[in-house]
Amino acid sequence: MQVLSAECMPAQTAPALATMRPRASRAAAAWALGYALYRAYYAVGGTWGMFGIPAPEVHWRFINGVGAVILLGVAITALATPVAWRRPSLRTFVLALCWLMTVGFVMHAMVGRAQSWSAGLSRAARRRWWVVSALIAILALTCVGLLSATGVIGRFIVG
Repeated sequence: MQVLSAECMPAQTAPALATMRPRASRAAAAWALGYALYRAYYAVGGTWGMFGIPAPEVHWRFINGVGAVILLGVAITALATPVAWRRPSLRTFVLALCWLMTVGFVMHAMVGRAQSWSAGLSRAARRRWWVVSALIAILALTCVGLLSATGVIGRFIVG
């Protein structure tokens, strides 16, 4: 989808974007809130639907509590995005924030895969490898996103 702003689209597309953006934001907020509630359930000690027993339980609950708080922030951010988008001075910030969040979420989704790839390494080596590769990916994709959002390299569209 090659949409950055209504200004760069044909006149008939601008009204469609104006209605699509708030709906997409509400859908993202609903997903984030639902996922935050799921994480909060485990954070307060819920056990239904768990696969196995986490070790240690305190660590499991803490991680889920932090995840719930982050996802609640994501839900609020998703709802605030259409309001911020209406202000031209905030559009670059909104694009950069969305890009950063996307990179972070994709990186989070790949954690399991990265851990299985590095199964033969020691725990410390796996952690170092993962942190370094994650930071490089975030830095590279954030630079491309910011350069694209500010018009330095033109639009960079993935997908």
